[in-house]
Amino acid sequence: MQQWIDVEGDTHRLIVVSSEAVYAEDYSAATVRAQLQRLEAGESPAQVFGSKATHVVLRAVKRVLQSSVDSDIDFEIGEDKEAKTESLTIEDAGIRDAVFGAVEQATYGRLRRYEDSYSKPRAAFASALTFSVLAIGTAIATQAAAAIRAAEEVEITGRKKGLKQMLVWVLDTLGPWGCSILGGLLCAFALFVLIQRVQAPPHLQILQARPYTPQHGIVTGFKYALLAGLWVLMGPGLLG
Repeated sequence: MQQWIDVEGDTHRLIVVSSEAVYAEDYSAATVRAQLQRLEAGESPAQVFGSKATHVVLRAVKRVLQSSVDSDIDFEIGEDKEAKTESLTIEDAGIRDAVFGAVEQATYGRLRRYEDSYSKPRAAFASALTFSVLAIGTAIATQAAAAIRAAEEVEITGRKKGLKQMLVWVLDTLGPWGCSILGGLLCAFALFVLIQRVQAPPHLQILQARPYTPQHGIVTGFKYALLAGLWVLMGPGLLG
């Protein structure tokens, strides 16, 4: 059994990896020392940690994922419709690596380690898609707000009238300038994230039983071709 204390401000997160499970819970500085003494005295983690603690049973884990651009270790439990993800946040990168290694050892070879380094185009795609959706959405919202402001009265028909009335009210309240400013800020944030990911593409460490194959560059190229097609399809109507 191995244990660590991850400190963030006044919060001390006690993390334990045993041969059966991963435990984690937040304490004050004084309390975490007392809990650590209980563990060192031989008490079971199941007795030391409370009901609100993170508790991941390793035999139920199908996949463990750690990314260089994230402070979480994600545990995927179960499969298909019954699958769920339990995330353990660890701010200290050294402790995060140590916990990941301890989990690998505790699975006794049932889960094999794989690594995957993103290329810059692959790292940028999610943010590029987000930027595109936000930019197109901003253009649509701006045009809709202008049309609502220009109309003397907006007639709302069909199903979900309440939702439609709320949308009209929001667009009318923001107006074209408000939609443009809000959308522009969101697009700027998406670009900021895109630049960050290009400068430091993610490196993944994965533990899973089934073989892992990194995404081929052809798939990334195909995704960008679809994104370009979206702009070709939507762009002229929005900019015209």
